[in-house]
Amino acid sequence: MCFLRAFHQRDCVRYGLKETTPRSAERSRRSLLLLPPGAPPACFLGVTLPLMESNVTDKNVLLLVEDNPDDEELTLLAFEQNHIPSEVVVAHDGVEALDYLFGTGMYANRDTRDMPALVLLDLQLPRINGLEVLQQMRTDNRTKLLPVVILTTSTEQQDLINSYSLGCNSYIRKPVDYNQFVNVVKQLGMYWLLLNEPPPI
Repeated sequence: MCFLRAFHQRDCVRYGLKETTPRSAERSRRSLLLLPPGAPPACFLGVTLPLMESNVTDKNVLLLVEDNPDDEELTLLAFEQNHIPSEVVVAHDGVEALDYLFGTGMYANRDTRDMPALVLLDLQLPRINGLEVLQQMRTDNRTKLLPVVILTTSTEQQDLINSYSLGCNSYIRKPVDYNQFVNVVKQLGMYWLLLNEPPPI
């Protein structure tokens, strides 16, 4: 994370970066740009790297698919408290998640060549449940390799079996204890967003 501290406004010109304005928070697309401790506010906020022409995963973007507002807030707070630099896009049901990934519906104008580095997927979702979302992702060439972590309160053994059968990368039951929950999200963020090398999509 320390590389972020090296960026200052004057470096935008030096490295050919483009300055953009931060996106506004919306219910269907909630963005967080999180900075490491001690980083000056202007060093990273609103600076984006030029996109490659081919499909790529954006290591700073995470898709959180969660319909419970309390769990959503806890997850976003955990990322903020652990200083994991990321933009979190929130989908509140399975239809919103698929629309975001495939550029349909409310995300019809989204460039689908730019995929998130990770999908955090709940199972109990309105309209289309998490297993159906996972199944559609794994049958589409654009998302079949995209890392998916199931983050759920379900204790059903069959949900665990079905999730792995459909191709999830990890299955985690949400801890009830707040501190344990924050630690779980920290571990997820550190590994999948900072250490893991995403697949070519």
